[in-house]
Amino acid sequence: MKHRLAWNFAIIVVAAAAVTTALMLLPGQSRAQGGGIGAQAATGTAFTYQGRLVYNGTAISGTCSLSFKLFDAAGSGSPPSGGTQVGSTVTDSSVSVSNGYFNANLDFGSSTFIGEARWLEITINSCPGGASNATLSPRVELTPAPYALSLRPGAVISGSVAGSSVQAWNTDSSATPAVGLLGTVSSSTDSSAGVYGAASATSGKVIGVAGATQSTTEGAAGVSGWAAATSGVTYGVYGETGSNTDGAGGVYGYARPASGSGAVNGVMGRVDSTGPNATGVSGWASSASGAAFGVVGRTESTGGVGVVGSAPVTGTMGIATNTSGQTSGVFGRTDSNGNYAAGVYGLSASTSGVNYGVQGTTHSSSNYSSGVYGEADATSGSTYGVQGATFSGSNNAAGVAGTAYANSGVNYGIYGANNSAAGYGVYGTAPTTGTVGIATATSGKTYGVYGRTDSNSPTASGVYGTASSTTGKVFGVAGEIDTTDSSAAGVYGVSNSGSAAGVKGLTTSSSQYASGVYGTTGSSGEVFGVWGDTDSSSNGAAGVYGSAGAFSGTTYGVYGYSKSPSGYGVYSSGNAHVEGQLTWKPITGYLSIPAAAFNPTADGLGFSQQGRSLVPAGGTPATTYTAPAGLPHGATVTKLTFYWSDASASNDGSASLYRIDMSGSESSMGAAFTNGSSGTAISSTVTSISLSSIDNSQYGYYVWLSLPDSNVTAYGVIIEYIMDRPY
Repeated sequence: MKHRLAWNFAIIVVAAAAVTTALMLLPGQSRAQGGGIGAQAATGTAFTYQGRLVYNGTAISGTCSLSFKLFDAAGSGSPPSGGTQVGSTVTDSSVSVSNGYFNANLDFGSSTFIGEARWLEITINSCPGGASNATLSPRVELTPAPYALSLRPGAVISGSVAGSSVQAWNTDSSATPAVGLLGTVSSSTDSSAGVYGAASATSGKVIGVAGATQSTTEGAAGVSGWAAATSGVTYGVYGETGSNTDGAGGVYGYARPASGSGAVNGVMGRVDSTGPNATGVSGWASSASGAAFGVVGRTESTGGVGVVGSAPVTGTMGIATNTSGQTSGVFGRTDSNGNYAAGVYGLSASTSGVNYGVQGTTHSSSNYSSGVYGEADATSGSTYGVQGATFSGSNNAAGVAGTAYANSGVNYGIYGANNSAAGYGVYGTAPTTGTVGIATATSGKTYGVYGRTDSNSPTASGVYGTASSTTGKVFGVAGEIDTTDSSAAGVYGVSNSGSAAGVKGLTTSSSQYASGVYGTTGSSGEVFGVWGDTDSSSNGAAGVYGSAGAFSGTTYGVYGYSKSPSGYGVYSSGNAHVEGQLTWKPITGYLSIPAAAFNPTADGLGFSQQGRSLVPAGGTPATTYTAPAGLPHGATVTKLTFYWSDASASNDGSASLYRIDMSGSESSMGAAFTNGSSGTAISSTVTSISLSSIDNSQYGYYVWLSLPDSNVTAYGVIIEYIMDRPY
């Protein structure tokens, strides 16, 4: 195979002595011999340049000193300017010229000719006949021979051959590493590639890029990719397919052992990184919709497994990185209708320790996200959204265990859903405890067991428990929590529909203290035995609903008991309604009436009102005063205390509580008197109160002060009462 490079041009320049110099370059060539795909000697980077020098119409003969430079632009002017020099300057001080003809061996290095346009600038340093220090103009454009165009950037090699269109061989057995074909791309645009292969056929088992290795050494690969970047989401090997046909793949690996056996891998990846998300093989389904899969494994064997993961800690892990929506870290599906068939099946073979057949984790804070999600969409039968089994006898072993680590949102360690009227979202059976829920957080709004129903049936319930025993202290539902947080609950239920109950309990026992729902708390903190919440606006909806159906015994529809002095057996935040009489243990209240509240009973009389005290004064002093007494309806007055000072030995003051009906008829309920024994502030009390029950539906109440002269001062009155019901 021969390659010919030819140039023919004339350059006219004006030298420093204003002498016209003509350079004629006659056709020349350089040759590189090639052959088949056997071992061949590699060519160097030098090439032969031929030309002819004519000075003032006379061909030059002798020895000349010439300099050669490469530029990326033709430039302009004389001598030429503009453009950037590429590579170094090549100077030959002993160029032999005969009758104007010369040959120059030029080597600008391996990085100068990479497919971009180049211009050669020639400077005559010295020549016989006085031709010296002249840069020829214009620069010479170096143009390739026709078949050399197939090596320029963007070139296409096309042809029908019974083999490879292009082959690159590196026969150096000592290079580390040696590369047959190297592709490099500097673009940071998505989908840029150093080497890109495309199979344009629309049918057939074709491959965009295929590699083969005959080495038996571990680590040898038909195709090997290396992402050298130390940061960013990079890929050693990246595959992409535009097909929407089932089974199509961006990267496809096929293990075809000659013996038909052995632990071989269709695709095998390895990673030495200790980073948290490093992967030997990573698959990415970039579609934002549809049932797409990042990695799909398939086996035709009934004893095989589609995808198998093996590791000292985590065999297989699935991560749903979307921070919202109904996502699944691991999704499994089965089309079998046989008993015990499972979409996801996990087996923990260890017979001890805290281990899990299936464990799932979600970081999403959206409602209904779940570490493990199972769905039984059969419309009949005892089906299970998630089923797990464990043979361990150790504490905390679990057939199915789920952990929701998010610190916000309505999330679930395990969430089950069932569309069957006879099925269960989550179902547990055991000799002692069918299902147990433990909220391990020591603070916050946590739930040991959380139940919800969307049904508007009057008997529907978020959590339903039945104690079938007819005797003993039994519970339909029992909840327990160890936290002292004010929002924590042993049992918590939510009802969003009709007259349904968030939590409903039923007991058929007639024994004393039996209860449909019973809650108990610890010995400290603002905690609740039972706490319920409902979002429904329908009449009859209840956060907690209890019904005692027995017709004997001291039974309770809802019974709450707190051992803490600061706790509540039953607590309502907001409105509370009682169909019947609501009572409580009597509590003491006080009504304070200061001196500033009293006014004289007649106008034009003198007195001194200083806010803190009231004293008759002036030529005609006021001696009687009144103030309203706003006592709560239903209260029982137990005591009246009058605060005063009295420096008069003969005249005593008094404070009296009166009841008056709306027709003006009044009655004294009790009075406290001064005794003229002291000029300092003291008090007197009356505890014998008549007509003590306050009835604001028929009567009004006020206090009468009698201050006979300026020696008696009033400071105020305090009325004490008790309440045993709301008002």
